[in-house]
Amino acid sequence: MLIPPEPSAMLYDGETFFVFEERLPPGETRARHSHSPRVVVVLTETRLQEWPDGEPAVISTQIPDDVRFNPPVTHVVKTVGEKPLRNIVIELKPY
Repeated sequence: MLIPPEPSAMLYDGETFFVFEERLPPGETRARHSHSPRVVVVLTETRLQEWPDGEPAVISTQIPDDVRFNPPVTHVVKTVGEKPLRNIVIELKPY
């Protein structure tokens, strides 16, 4: 079983994918970590700063109800907006 990073909550853990609610309070940083391919459904509007391995830092705005596919990545993320990050994530398990 894969465990989502704190303070996220596992919602479903299947054979080939898992679903979790991703949370990150304002001003907090999630240490360097990796993701498999995943679909993200944004729940709250906020801004994120991301440091992908081998690439320049990026600041993005999260827009509620936005749904997107994210390819695999290793990165550090910080919530730089006034509201917490909250997403529903469907992530494929590595095979």
